[in-house]
Amino acid sequence: MRADTPEETSTLMSQAISAGDLESAVGLFEPSASFVQLSHVAQGSEQIRRALEFLLSMKPALIGIPERVVAAGDVALVCGRWTMQGTGPDDNPLRLAGKFTDVVRRQADGRWLFVIDNPYGVD
Repeated sequence: MRADTPEETSTLMSQAISAGDLESAVGLFEPSASFVQLSHVAQGSEQIRRALEFLLSMKPALIGIPERVVAAGDVALVCGRWTMQGTGPDDNPLRLAGKFTDVVRRQADGRWLFVIDNPYGVD
């Protein structure tokens, strides 16, 4: 999966998560990126992998809709909203929604990767 624009990072992440494709999802992050969680911030590829493994255990269907992109050279802020349906740890249906605020950076090869993925917006 290759994000050629800042907003494609959100679209590709949704596709990877919905497909249960852990490797593609982890591959959308820079190696030292941060992924905001409710109780902590996962930092670096291994912590992000563990956080995404937990997310994928819910068998989620995720839709991320980028609504605004503000770019400054090779860095961009992507803001939007998301919805997710899945199965909670208690095996009950789960429906969640929120707003996200992400920082992405263009790499030397032209693709965009997450530097900071914050699915909780500004909260």
